[in-house]
Amino acid sequence: IEGDDMVWIMEFRKDGVYVKKELQDEILGKQTIEKKMDYEDLSALDGLEITIKTPIEPIIENGVLKAIKMVITSYREVKPQTSQTLKSIKINNNLPEYVRTYERQIDTLGTLPYTIKEIIKTKKSISKQELIRELKNRGYTGTGGSIGATIRILKLRNEIEVIGRAEKAIYQWIGKGE
Repeated sequence: IEGDDMVWIMEFRKDGVYVKKELQDEILGKQTIEKKMDYEDLSALDGLEITIKTPIEPIIENGVLKAIKMVITSYREVKPQTSQTLKSIKINNNLPEYVRTYERQIDTLGTLPYTIKEIIKTKKSISKQELIRELKNRGYTGTGGSIGATIRILKLRNEIEVIGRAEKAIYQWIGKGE
């Protein structure tokens, strides 16, 4: 958070994240408070959304990247989200972990599952090959199990219909899960 009296700086280092708060006090002047968070502590959060003020500053010692320093202008913890469709199925607690993981990622901007959903939603209907081409154009590899897992979740959420199989599959947006 950045305001008139406080700036948060995060340094991502090998041994953890160092959160520094710079405080400006009329009596004491400028002070810095530093707190170290282990990556394990961060992984306990379901998600963390941060807004970074550019530029991001690499900290290099003896030619080796030691940390990445950035000024955070806002942040918030992202709570787990489960769609109404999955809630209505009443088996959410029995779903494999990957289903819950992809369920969250489909609604998180900047993730591959979100991108897949947006491509299908925008195109209304797209073949598997066209989807892979579009993903490659956007910098993704277009390979791996993430595409198939995302398609299964979108189908479970009643957002798409899959016509055909394997390489001849066509994904059609029906949007009933929204």
